[in-house]
Amino acid sequence: IDAPFGPVIPEDWAEQNDDAGSAYDLRQLEGHGNVFGDDEGPLTMDDRMDEPVKADWFMFQTSAQGVLGDRVRIEFTHALGDLDLMLYDEQENLLASSLSVSDSEQVSLDGLPAGTYYVQVNGFSGATNPGYRLTIDAPYSIRATDPYEANNSFGAAYDLRVLDGPGYVYTDLSIGPTGDEDWFQFTTTADGGSEDRVEILFAHERGDVDLELYEPGGRALRGSYGVGDRERVSLADLVPGTYFVRVYGFRGATNPSYTMEIDAPQAATPDDPTIAQDWAEQNDTRGDARDLRTLNGHGLVFPDLTMDDSADEPTKVDWFMFQTAADGVSGDQVRIDFTHALGDLDLVLFDSGGTPVASSMGVDDSETVSLDGLAAGTYYVAVLGYAGASNPAYTLTIDAPTTGDGIPRDRFESNDSFGEAANLRTLVGRGYQWDDLTVHQTGNDDWYQFTIAHGGAAADNVRIEFRHASGDLGLELYDSN
Repeated sequence: IDAPFGPVIPEDWAEQNDDAGSAYDLRQLEGHGNVFGDDEGPLTMDDRMDEPVKADWFMFQTSAQGVLGDRVRIEFTHALGDLDLMLYDEQENLLASSLSVSDSEQVSLDGLPAGTYYVQVNGFSGATNPGYRLTIDAPYSIRATDPYEANNSFGAAYDLRVLDGPGYVYTDLSIGPTGDEDWFQFTTTADGGSEDRVEILFAHERGDVDLELYEPGGRALRGSYGVGDRERVSLADLVPGTYFVRVYGFRGATNPSYTMEIDAPQAATPDDPTIAQDWAEQNDTRGDARDLRTLNGHGLVFPDLTMDDSADEPTKVDWFMFQTAADGVSGDQVRIDFTHALGDLDLVLFDSGGTPVASSMGVDDSETVSLDGLAAGTYYVAVLGYAGASNPAYTLTIDAPTTGDGIPRDRFESNDSFGEAANLRTLVGRGYQWDDLTVHQTGNDDWYQFTIAHGGAAADNVRIEFRHASGDLGLELYDSN
């Protein structure tokens, strides 16, 4: 929104927020890098004469306890006006302050429980300032489960099946809540070499995670307990067999996101295939279909798949299973992409009872079947090598039906009607911008209100930018009536 200009140091987009009762609500914040005063326009300590006490108030909520590195910070040019920073709890009790004479002020959120907090930015001795930036590095929330839960004990370890060779990657894993552990088991078919390993990668500042390897009897074999962003245990010199992986938070720490990589020993035989088995094997029958779990939304990509040329698999087929949470509509589909010249692949979709629903058997570099009109439920995908063909690489993409929860609510919800319009306050000048907004479900409208202090000019405007292919949006402007 480019609004009309006003005073020498104009009010910013957060006004009127001159006391705790009118604090600008930043809503619930999660994670680091929540910056206010850049894209949406600068924050100012304006020079209005009717504000002898120079103070800006903000309110925000956290969803987890603060840890080291969580903080509130303001940055400005001290020579243009000295600003100070205070943090209050929900009852407006002062928790921390920063009153230096530098170009920034900072207070920590370490140890503070989840809840509502107030930030006060003061102009020292009535000082003004034409521009400052507020950054809140909020605590990260923890997902209750990741895709492999519940695998919280040795006995409930998630079975990754037989792993043969390097390159197995498992993403979107998490440790949380406090006390959570993740257990996995896998089986090797060859002696471990110097490059074979299990490794986890994560942001240490979000929670210290450690890694251990166990034998089937429950005895710990090896562990990694560093203080960096990765932990690694070697599989060198281990005989073929089943092993268990334990991932846990040091002293009860949580971490919202980590990735596990396994480079397993590579089995070598005289009849070793030239096209290796992929991460989804063994999935050569409908009963062994690789479970992709419940899928919601478009762009769910499963790469690095192969139609291997193992001699013990005369019928070339890979099976996958997935669940949908909503009825299919136009645009929902299952697709495989590959190089046809390297091996012709076909695609068949089955319902939960094993009855074919749709198929695609072309001679191009892709095959696609639609999910339009199919009820929510369980479906099976069969990828076939035509006439026993193999193929060194294909990608499976599922554009699943999207439920109302598939697109997240944005920070201004609920603002679905004229009466619930999110108040953007008084806007003076150009460059106000709000990102990461969504129309999250059918029938959802987003309403906003703002106030201008001066008459509009030709260049003053309201604009929305979006990807039309993701959903067509319209824009209307109303007066206060």
